[in-house]
Amino acid sequence: MKRWVGMLFVGLSLACGLLVPEDLTESARRDEYSGFVEGGAIQVCFDGVPLISPALAKEGPLSICMDRQGDERRCGPGAGCGSGERCICGLCSTRPCRSATECEGGEVCQSNRCTKSCGDNRKCGEGERCEAGACVRPCMSHGQCAHGERCSTFDGTCVVKLCGEQVGCGGSEVCVARQVVADVREPTVVSFDEGKVAYVEVRGGPAYPNACAVYRVRVQEMNRWVIEPSTPVLVPREGDGGCLGGPSVLRGGGGVVMVASRGDGSGIVKATSRDGVNFDSDAGVMLEPALQWERGWVGAPALVAWRGKWLMLYEAGRGAGIGIANVSESGVVRHSNEPWLVPSHFEDPSVWRDVQRIGSPYGIEREGKLWVYLTVRGVEGLDAVSRQGQRYAADSNDSIGLAVSRDGKHTEVFLAGPVFARRTNLRAYLGEAEPSVVFSKSGSWLVFASSDASGEARVGLGYASTFPRNGEKGK
Repeated sequence: MKRWVGMLFVGLSLACGLLVPEDLTESARRDEYSGFVEGGAIQVCFDGVPLISPALAKEGPLSICMDRQGDERRCGPGAGCGSGERCICGLCSTRPCRSATECEGGEVCQSNRCTKSCGDNRKCGEGERCEAGACVRPCMSHGQCAHGERCSTFDGTCVVKLCGEQVGCGGSEVCVARQVVADVREPTVVSFDEGKVAYVEVRGGPAYPNACAVYRVRVQEMNRWVIEPSTPVLVPREGDGGCLGGPSVLRGGGGVVMVASRGDGSGIVKATSRDGVNFDSDAGVMLEPALQWERGWVGAPALVAWRGKWLMLYEAGRGAGIGIANVSESGVVRHSNEPWLVPSHFEDPSVWRDVQRIGSPYGIEREGKLWVYLTVRGVEGLDAVSRQGQRYAADSNDSIGLAVSRDGKHTEVFLAGPVFARRTNLRAYLGEAEPSVVFSKSGSWLVFASSDASGEARVGLGYASTFPRNGEKGK
């Protein structure tokens, strides 16, 4: 009896029809392939400050007035921060805000700083008191406040002074940005001798004047990434339309090979590097949209080392399907003139309905099989019916799907629907897209681009894992 690593799959082949595993009765259990538990958001740091999605910074980046002579206090696993401070990108800092929506749950925005909500002093920390429903810190000098705060002359409490293009600072203070607004997408994580490294597509912010570019990231912990170097490792060339992104990387031949896609879908390009930092782009493109089903658009490539050869998975037709090709020194050869995976393969009347598009594949060889994680957009939730009989349709959203192949031709799709999903209510789920998965002896680690339920408002990167809460931290 086939065990399928504790998961249920349904098989399919474009040429041969439905292939059903012998064991369709074993319940799916938590395992390294599909048993992901949400871990939270990933903080991506750039030059000592966090990158924040444009969807979360509609009024622009937060900047605060700080003493130009003020000392930055570093923090990390071996060094903590003072009361009222948080370790943000390796530096102790207050958490400035314009409204409570920029603070965590159970907090309010008081005097431009995130702080606990309260009903009395017992809810507040040491040295704080409760005033007007918020914990405040009394002070007599700036030194008694958190880094980035000042002691107000008016009421003797610690406050934050916001600043920007229209509002300046006075005296010896300068306006210091505490955020960089940019969209981080298409993460891919690889292991180097020095540890885990990621490559990401960055849109806006530091990518300017390009629309998007590829950056290298040092993975310090699961939830803390640092862009190093601060300059992109792959930028658009003339003819690339001002945008190169969706990177995928493989080590081989004494170096590193990267593939990335043009933002307009007109082609996939290749670059090589000896150290994973300095990349040289090959001339021209390695794959252009040429088949009818590709609809003039190819992108989101994924390199895979499988059975002694290199494959490239790619999205085509803006979600119309996933293609597969062999990659060699002589070029790229598609396996077929037809897509390898299409949206209908993931349709299920119970767990995934109205699947509209698929894309952003990530492939890896495990146990001699080709495992492919990808973005699938469809309906997971249940329709709601009011007491008056009015029906409210469940919302579509992006989630992570999984397919596996034994031979590179036939594919079998995970029967239980998404391998990871975050439900907000019976009708709506948050969005997860553009997956990358890392396996270790302790389990597996899923990284994804996070969005709201619509899938339109990207809110940064998130992660999930099969590690115990007190287990491995992604190192």
